[in-house]
Amino acid sequence: MATAGTLWFAGDLISQKFVDRKAIPDSSTQKDFNNQQLEPFPPPSGDVDKWKMGGVDWRRVATMTSFGVFFAGPMYTFWYRLLDQKIVAYFERVMKKKIQETTTLNVSKTNLKWKIAITKVLADMLIFDPPFLCFFFLSTHMLSGLSFESGVEQMKRDVLPTYAIDIAVWSPIQLANFRWVPVLYQPVVVNSVNVGWNAYLSFVKHRDVAFD
Repeated sequence: MATAGTLWFAGDLISQKFVDRKAIPDSSTQKDFNNQQLEPFPPPSGDVDKWKMGGVDWRRVATMTSFGVFFAGPMYTFWYRLLDQKIVAYFERVMKKKIQETTTLNVSKTNLKWKIAITKVLADMLIFDPPFLCFFFLSTHMLSGLSFESGVEQMKRDVLPTYAIDIAVWSPIQLANFRWVPVLYQPVVVNSVNVGWNAYLSFVKHRDVAFD
């Protein structure tokens, strides 16, 4: 969990220092995925400026780090263990049944490993990622001191384009991860790549919050 927190911490700092300012020099020009003008959400309650120091919004850093420690880290660990147990067990049952039905079965271990890896990628993209992204937008929105209602609006607007990019970025990474990395270390691979991905998620999440 500490590893996840550190990587989400680093991802948000990268987003604030290098992504936000270059990508959005003027809030009046912000557009969403459909090229529609973004309407900024109201700022969080309380004195926002007191959280800023050295050009960094530390409340935002704390929000993203907390999400990594308490949610993303445990969710990744649980999911990859469950994924390995269920899918490997499924293929074992299939192979056992085929062996019982024929005495001439000749299955390549390499081909079997690829089938398992591809199935895991499909399950990851179709079962885990959509609810995870929805939860990310809602939870970080509320942890930032904003309302649930505006969080739902942001989720509706941003989750599909973010999911499309998620598929493009993560499918090849996860295929390699599931094919060659032991399940114990699969969350570590994900969290390591997540430094860049978290910077992107933080950018999408905070691009239209009206911080002064």
